[in-house]
Amino acid sequence: MPFEDFKAAIFSGTAFSKDPSRTAMLFALELAAKNQVTKLLDLDFRADQWHDIRAYGVTIRTVMNQFDVVIGTEEEILAAYLTDINQLEIKHQQISAPEIRGNIDEAIRQIIASGVETLIVKRGKDGASIFQKDKEEVKVPGFPVEVLNVLGAGDAFAGGFSYGFLNGWDLYKSVRMGNACGAIIVTREGCANFMPSNQEVMEFVEARGGF
Repeated sequence: MPFEDFKAAIFSGTAFSKDPSRTAMLFALELAAKNQVTKLLDLDFRADQWHDIRAYGVTIRTVMNQFDVVIGTEEEILAAYLTDINQLEIKHQQISAPEIRGNIDEAIRQIIASGVETLIVKRGKDGASIFQKDKEEVKVPGFPVEVLNVLGAGDAFAGGFSYGFLNGWDLYKSVRMGNACGAIIVTREGCANFMPSNQEVMEFVEARGGF
């Protein structure tokens, strides 16, 4: 991969679950650091991809401080600090949206303390929050919609946020863009093939008061 030509690279937490993808991700992290590429981590916790759900946290905590931006839901952030398998419960086969018990405020504090520059916590219909060291939480409102299907929402958010981030937008506007993309995709029955175009997102945002 031509990392010398990249401005940023986004990594998936799931890709660290087993080899050969785990080793590929570690090597990519080396190349990104060598070429001063901004590194983003989508925590992307999927319980069925790990031989032991506690291994997710051990692995993520080991690599997390190498990333500039970390993105995750409250459940994924709690999973990064999960120590007891009884903290997790999966209902109705919702592998991508498990219920996880834990102290979210403490988990957020530990991520920032690890050296991560920016943490973005996705909060569904409530939008998202931005956390940075020695700064107040910044709440970014979402776009209320009728949810049809949550598959793809995380990828849509990451795509929208990355678009704004790479175009030099501030964090608030970039997260707002991510919120818009996520809101659009949850109103559709499909996933990757139903991601909104740039024009669709801009029209969606404009119709709801803008960024």
